[in-house]
Amino acid sequence: MPVTFSWKVAIALLFLSVMTSLIPVYLWNAANRVVGVNRSGIFVNLLPVFGAIMAILFLEEQLFAYHVLGAVFVCSGILFMVKGHREPS
Repeated sequence: MPVTFSWKVAIALLFLSVMTSLIPVYLWNAANRVVGVNRSGIFVNLLPVFGAIMAILFLEEQLFAYHVLGAVFVCSGILFMVKGHREPS
């Protein structure tokens, strides 16, 4: 179904583009200040996993074995890094 351009559509697109750009970046930077870059950097690897989940939920993409396998590898790597991290004495 094509969308007809109107001011309502333009305002909605502007709102969505600004809100989905500024708020996540602000929250990511705030989290980096709290936990530190070394700890938070590993979680960037979850972005493709969340992207695949959202594509499956919202875009009706199909779930394949490589999605699950990739998510398992990413989560395993994060778990190894988090469990292997020791605070300096």
